Amino acid sequence: MTTNRPNEALASAIAKYPSLKAFSGDLGVPYQTVQQWMKNGVPAEYCPQIEKMTGGDALCEDLNSRVDWTYLRATPKPIKPRRAPRKTPTLPP
Repeated sequence: MTTNRPNEALASAIAKYPSLKAFSGDLGVPYQTVQQWMKNGVPAEYCPQIEKMTGGDALCEDLNSRVDWTYLRATPKPIKPRRAPRKTPTLPP
């Protein structure tokens, strides 16, 4: 799905659920918050979760165009340095 306006992508995502309340409940926000997003756009931190919830039908790029999602998708996850195993202190006999 490719749309030009965030509210179209969000409306499409909501339509996959039986109600706005069900959608917002799965997202973990009050339904009033989602209603505000219809006017103001979806905050970037919720876009990946909505994309997952819709199986990729509502893309982050469509939900929030203010973020360079292309760059983020192309950037590999940072590798966490491995911690050296902790040495168990030896107790005196």
